[in-house]
This record gives sequence, C-alpha cells and structure tokens, in this order.
Amino acid sequence: MGSVRRGVLNRSLAAARAPIWEQTSDLDRFRAFGDFHQFMEWEGYYGEQRYDGVEARYDLMEYPYRCNPVTKPECMTLAPVLQAVRRVYDSVHCPIWATMDRSLTSRYTMQPAWFWDAERSFVDQDDEGHAAVRYCLDHDDRFFEPAWCYHPDWVLLAAIDTYREVLATTPGPGREGCRDVALAAGPWWPFANVAVMSERPSLLRVNGHGQLHADEEPAVVWPDGSQMWARDGVARAPQ
Repeated sequence: MGSVRRGVLNRSLAAARAPIWEQTSDLDRFRAFGDFHQFMEWEGYYGEQRYDGVEARYDLMEYPYRCNPVTKPECMTLAPVLQAVRRVYDSVHCPIWATMDRSLTSRYTMQPAWFWDAERSFVDQDDEGHAAVRYCLDHDDRFFEPAWCYHPDWVLLAAIDTYREVLATTPGPGREGCRDVALAAGPWWPFANVAVMSERPSLLRVNGHGQLHADEEPAVVWPDGSQMWARDGVARAPQ
C-alpha cells in the first residue's frame, strides 16, 4: 500500500521540482547542499551521533539523503502551504482520529500501517518527498506518524500542486489517482490487515481544546446520516 503510493508521489514531486535545480547556479547548489545536510545532521536524521565530551559533535552521516536538496526560495514558498495542510489535519481529522483511536484500541489490538516503512529505522536515501517535507516543516511532525487520514498524501500533493502553479511543470499522470482518492475520502485508518474508511464529515463540533464535543447533539455527522457522539474527546452513546 504505502510503497506504491509513496513511489508514485515521489516521482511526481521529483518531476515537478526538477526545473528549479536545473536553473540553480553552482554556487547556490553548493550552499543548498550545505544548509540541507547541516539541518538533517543537527535534527538527528542521519543515524549515530557522537560527542567529544565538551561541545563538538561528530555526525557519522551513514545514511544521508541522495536527492537534490531544497533551496531557500523553495522552502520559503513551500513551508506556508505545508503548514496550512497541517492546520487542516489538526482542526478536522485529528479530533475524529483521537476519539476513534481511544475506542478502537480499548477493544482491539491493531498494528498500524506505516506510510514510510523505514521511519523507525534509517533514512530512505532516495525518498525525495520525505526529505523535502522534513526540511520545510522543520521538526518532528505528525506527517511522520502512521498513514491514517491521508495526511502524507495531502502534504505531498500540496507540494506538487505548488510547483505546478509556480513553475508550470507537468509531474505526470500517476499522481492523479492519489489525488482523486485523497480529495474524495474522509478520515481513514489503515492497519496491517484491514482498513477502516469513511466519508468526509458534513458537520464537526469540537471544544476549546480541539476535542470532539457536543452536549445534547452528535459531535460528528456524515452525509449518509451516520453520527458520532462524544464529550471532551471521548465517544459516548447517543442520547
């Protein structure tokens, strides 16, 4: 599941951003490589790190990214777009996931499917999308959690569409299937052997802490009439 989607979106992203690197001078390329890899080193993405006992740190850089680094102009353009996608996730999908997660995990033991299989081990050196988004979001983000809610797809598709608008590039038809599904589906939860999918909600109520909440009415309503009742982020029986 994850590898096919990830491969398609990575190839589309590489094609969409290719003109930037082709038009970048040798000096700016050198600076971009330095800034990019320094960030990845200091954030601890490159494996083992050693200290000399005082202040200096030695990074072994066993598994650095091999893709073209993100330039400063790219980062300045992409960062607001990716942050906006994250805010939508936090405001809309995260409350639903948090409430359903409590209900699911209290009854069943399920192993989540990971969008990036190597997330808990070493860097996938050719994963251009992962590298670009890590650099632009600048810290350990929900983007790297399991693959629920199509959040990784959203972020990569938003990046691809941004390059298309700014550079008028054609990233190829492969991403269209991912884009159609991401735009049509609501929150979903992929596990090792089963996937739970839903439509986009037509109504969502939350409290001041961003948790699903409604006192005398459903907290979530879907287009087919399905409902979820919740108080302070905890699912409850309808009243």
